[in-house]
Amino acid sequence: MRKVILASALLGAVGLSFATNGDNLIGVSPASRGMGGIGVGMPVGPTDSIFRNPAWMTYYKGFNLSFGGILFMPEVKARTNFAPPPLPPPASATSESKMFLVPEVGIVHQINDKITVGVGAFGVSGMGVDYRNKDQLLANMHTNLQFMRVIPAIAYKVNDAISVSGAVHLAYGSLDMGAVTPGGNAGGGQSQSYGIGAQLGVAYNAGDFVYAGLTYQSPVNMTYNRVFDSDGNGQFEDLNLTQPQEIAFGVGVKPMDNFKVGVDLR
Repeated sequence: MRKVILASALLGAVGLSFATNGDNLIGVSPASRGMGGIGVGMPVGPTDSIFRNPAWMTYYKGFNLSFGGILFMPEVKARTNFAPPPLPPPASATSESKMFLVPEVGIVHQINDKITVGVGAFGVSGMGVDYRNKDQLLANMHTNLQFMRVIPAIAYKVNDAISVSGAVHLAYGSLDMGAVTPGGNAGGGQSQSYGIGAQLGVAYNAGDFVYAGLTYQSPVNMTYNRVFDSDGNGQFEDLNLTQPQEIAFGVGVKPMDNFKVGVDLR
């Protein structure tokens, strides 16, 4: 039962808000989020290009800098058929973690007609719940997961229609399970982890009207040390969380200067 409660606490934010895709936010910048999270098959902004498909960096001329943040305010509720006395099953509670700030910053610079470089830092994943002071429901559990990537990237313009790119994903994660064991021992506390991955991309632009793009992103393995006691033996265990590999394809059209239509499949 404790493992079921753990899953409920970690995944409580997933699926309860259309602002997320699994534990990832739909888009990086307001431009991408406003278009359903696209950015692989057509350019929607220099910052999103670094994260979604760095090959689109060649679409932007000169020097570009943007920064901002997301105020994410989910309402997460838990319900369980198991409840400690005197609570009658089923029991439910609402998480007190209701506000998360997710930062973003990106720089894209055109070196010459062929080469463009960029670097971005994004909070791309995270969630958490806080059931403390909830009449012992869910063992007073609170959790917090934060995951961000720093991405240096380079793009090369093969010709007027095709660009290719490569990027390194430097990942940082922080996890606090905040649980207590059946014996009342304190949780393992906050654990930090680092990982690395890579991304390849290609972009196609036909006359600034028809667009297409393809990317592959490798998995990023993260290990958080001594964060949870799943079987109640008083020994805190490591937790391996892998950000999965991803392949994405997208297409788009721009019939007018101020009108775009696109779709991505990831």
